[in-house]
Amino acid sequence: MTLPAHSDGLPATNIISFDVDCGELIPGHRFIARGLVDEGRSADDLTSGDQTSHQELQMVSLAYELVPGVTADAAEGAGAKFVVEATYATDVALPWTTGGSGFGPGSIDVYAGGASTGGASGPWPLPDDAARLQFTLYAVGPRTLDAQYRLSGTLEVDLPTRSARWTPVNQTPEA
Repeated sequence: MTLPAHSDGLPATNIISFDVDCGELIPGHRFIARGLVDEGRSADDLTSGDQTSHQELQMVSLAYELVPGVTADAAEGAGAKFVVEATYATDVALPWTTGGSGFGPGSIDVYAGGASTGGASGPWPLPDDAARLQFTLYAVGPRTLDAQYRLSGTLEVDLPTRSARWTPVNQTPEA
């Protein structure tokens, strides 16, 4: 599959840019991880009332696109939730998080169809001495009362080599 060019609606992946096809995590739409977005610096720990004793860290979001883009009719008519949830870890301890042990924050562009619909997972704190990041991705199908998130796999980002690798669930990483 030839990937479309980054859409104009996608945030600038100005920390690391990559194009990793993570497969059809949403029925009928491929999840393409596009890179890491600079979200500034912050010392906010959203899980506690204390916002004064935390180390200031770089914040990043994982930019992605759903290919093809999601139309407004598809989003409303099928009752599907076009969101891929993520958890985040680094190879060093995080002094604080952006949402506890559950899924992190995220956003998705307006459902306008086209070649792709952009989204982002984050922002997440990035410790200065981190070398590897891991985003564990969970897809959601049509909304039902008992809808469950489905573990899809992990996207590993290697900061020194400025590369990323997707490992679907039930598959071991390539050496």
